[in-house]
Amino acid sequence: MSKRMEPEELQRHVAEALHELDSLLASWMNSPDDADQKRAQLLSYWVKTYTGMIRRENNFNPAAIPRLARRQIVNVDFGFRVGSELGGLHYAVVMDKENGPRGDTVTVVPLGSLKEHHRTSRNKIILEDGIYSALEEKVNHQMKEARELINSVSTDERLKQMDEKARTEEVVQRVATAKSKLDSAQASISKMKKLKEGSVANVSQITTISKLRIKEPTTPQAVLNGVKVSECDMEQIEKAVVGLYISKGVLKNI
Repeated sequence: MSKRMEPEELQRHVAEALHELDSLLASWMNSPDDADQKRAQLLSYWVKTYTGMIRRENNFNPAAIPRLARRQIVNVDFGFRVGSELGGLHYAVVMDKENGPRGDTVTVVPLGSLKEHHRTSRNKIILEDGIYSALEEKVNHQMKEARELINSVSTDERLKQMDEKARTEEVVQRVATAKSKLDSAQASISKMKKLKEGSVANVSQITTISKLRIKEPTTPQAVLNGVKVSECDMEQIEKAVVGLYISKGVLKNI
């Protein structure tokens, strides 16, 4: 549509669109088929989410969310999609080699939980390490830092050289930092409990999204901030993407 509608035409067009949506949702809600009722639930949820994203669009500042680097794991709302397009909330891995803080889009490959029937194929690959291992690595790192901070209270010679007031302030600061790291580790553990240990990458569903769709991480304190798939996993994904979309003839000339 290129030409601007007259007010009356626009009003009629909006009314028709709302009627179509209302009719579709009503038919699904009144259907005896559980799948139709689920579609009604998902579509109505997405309409509310989508309108919320549009309202945020003008004031959205992509630089306010943590910088997204290659291998970073994000949680994305892909929305209500058609056919075999992947929709809903899913983890995904950032593919961009560089993604500036002011860039408002990012390219991702969706990730999913490993099921018994999954086999590696051209479209979907089983990852060597996966999301669980990436979170576990963050937890181990945070626990190690917390232990080092606590131990430093009794082993750091510099503390002994401080006057009592300065030493007390420094000890309190280190203990508080250690507690913050332990709290963050506990949050990561809680998220891990909801995950299965295996992960798959849906390489055929690679897509570029608005950062408005990212549910996490949106703050430096988010559990997923800094959590990345292993280099081994990333190489698997990149090889699969190249194999699926780049012809051998093109590769020979690079």
